[in-house]
This record gives sequence, C-alpha cells and structure tokens, in this order.
Amino acid sequence: MALIIGAVAALIVVVAGGGTAIALFSGKSFVGTADVAAPIPTPSPWTGATATNTAVTVPVPAGWTVSSKDNESISLTDPNGWGFLSVGSGVQSPKKTVQQQKGIIEESIKSKSPDAVECRAVRPTDSTIGGVKGISWHMCFTVVSSVHSVPAEASLFVATNADGSVWYGVILVTPQSYMVNLTSEAEPIIQGIVWKLT
Repeated sequence: MALIIGAVAALIVVVAGGGTAIALFSGKSFVGTADVAAPIPTPSPWTGATATNTAVTVPVPAGWTVSSKDNESISLTDPNGWGFLSVGSGVQSPKKTVQQQKGIIEESIKSKSPDAVECRAVRPTDSTIGGVKGISWHMCFTVVSSVHSVPAEASLFVATNADGSVWYGVILVTPQSYMVNLTSEAEPIIQGIVWKLT
C-alpha cells in the first residue's frame, strides 16, 4: 500500500515553454474517463509488444512508451505526451481491504492537492480488470506549479486478493480535458493486463 501512496506522491507538473503536462514518474497503481463512467472491459489476448515485471504484464501499443518500470509497477506515456498510465501489484503487510486502500489513496491525493474530490459525474463502481474485482473511481484536482495551474483527473482502480495480502492498481492521469481521449487510447492496454500475483 505504501507503494500506491508513492505513486500518487510522484505526480508532478512539468512546465516547459508555456505548455503544461502532467507526469507520473513511478507508478504503483490505479484508471479513467471524464464525465462518463465506462465499464472496464474484460481481458482479451494481446499479440503485440509488452512490458513485464514480476507482478504484471502490460501491452505496449504502437506510439506508447515505457516511462518507468520496477519490480511492482510499469508506467506508460501516451503517444501525445498528455496522459500517463501506471499499472502495479504487490504484496502488502498488514493486509488491507479494497475500501481501506481507496481511503488511503484519496487521503494521499488530497494531501498533495487539497481541492481533490471525486469527479462530479463519476461515482465509485465495482469493476474488474484482468480478472481481478475491485473498485473504480475518478478524482478531480488542480495541479499547481509556480506559474501555471491545470485541472487534472485521475481515474483509479484498486483491488486486493481474497485475503487482502496482494494489491492491484491501475491509474490514468491527464488534464481533465483529455481524459476521454486517454481512456479510449488506453483501452487495449487495460483489456490486455495480465496480473502475476494471486
């Protein structure tokens, strides 16, 4: 669980030449849509390039780049550089429920962005990614640098195994105005996630 919090803490704003982008440098969890909650599709076989570690295998479609990878997580940047997807899983001790994880993640995001709230039109829903049942929800917040501020959105998925000893997470992070596009671009990745820990 501390690894999930680390991913949220790694969310920063990069301002270069008047353009603003959101970067997630190390991913340990979390998923996304702007104003409409779409059901998470069931896994489908992926036949293209992949990134893999000891916890998960993630499809890497053409144009996407692996921005970071460690033993528990893999983070990808979308082809336009506006969105980031991070997938992770790991053993957790003490054991935690999905609701406990959700609460910890929300508090961590709020500690970095005090205006963070669940997005207005998207309520937490039960969902399944890669055969693992969990909760999906969206948080909206403002990322502020010394010069700019950007309305951002994180679409989150978190789950645990039956006894709470393993966590699973997926996150999509982008400016709010780009979330619908990012969700569409990320669909084959999310559909092809294969978890290795049970």
